[in-house]
Amino acid sequence: MSRIQQMAESVLPPSWFVRVRASSQRWMIHCPQCHREQSVWDVGGIRFGAASVGKRIAAHCETCGMVNAKLVYREDAE
Repeated sequence: MSRIQQMAESVLPPSWFVRVRASSQRWMIHCPQCHREQSVWDVGGIRFGAASVGKRIAAHCETCGMVNAKLVYREDAE
């Protein structure tokens, strides 16, 4: 777990933390170069209560090594 995830676990009640983790695991990051997909949780992030559509973030891809605009989307929204 990343520091932010550890901090969330230490301050949130266990039932809330379970919901935050589940939500973060549904949000996916897609690399347009190599098409690798990972959940926000797997890359060390937290995304809870978010509703944006078509959001892009600049990030490094561990597979292809590129830094580019990655698409962020919710897995169950498609």
